[in-house]
Amino acid sequence: MGVTKTVRWRSPSAGQKSIEVSIPAGVDNGMNLKLGGRGEDGPGGAGNLYVSISVSEHPIFQREGPDLHLKVRLTLTEALLGGSVVIPTLDGEVSLKVPAGTKTGDRRVMTGRGVTVANGRGQGHQYVHFEVSIPHKLSERQQKLIEEFSEEEDELSIDERIAWR
Repeated sequence: MGVTKTVRWRSPSAGQKSIEVSIPAGVDNGMNLKLGGRGEDGPGGAGNLYVSISVSEHPIFQREGPDLHLKVRLTLTEALLGGSVVIPTLDGEVSLKVPAGTKTGDRRVMTGRGVTVANGRGQGHQYVHFEVSIPHKLSERQQKLIEEFSEEEDELSIDERIAWR
């Protein structure tokens, strides 16, 4: 879905000028719109007006072309056991299934939930990147439960502990 914006500029011949411009969906930073015959008058008639596009950053989504990226924090319980979390999309909130055993850095792809491609032929994707929130303080009961859990947990080998290989 595009928008309509008022574009103002200073014309050497006519002073302050403005025009309503229809901005198509999917435009991105650095793109230019050519408005034929809307520029300055010259010997051959009206010239072209070029509008340079500058897209503001979104407060929660990071954009890469038509794709959107969103970081979502999970509780330790959500990460270990899985479940569903409500997340924002451009079309409103949706419920996203979180697989059991999700780790920080895991991601899910929501196909077709990104920005409309500038030529109108398709839509990008929304990538959801997970971060597991580790509590800073545990209650006595939580501490006891984690200690009980650790008694049944397999110990990591040195190869499993090395994260960067």
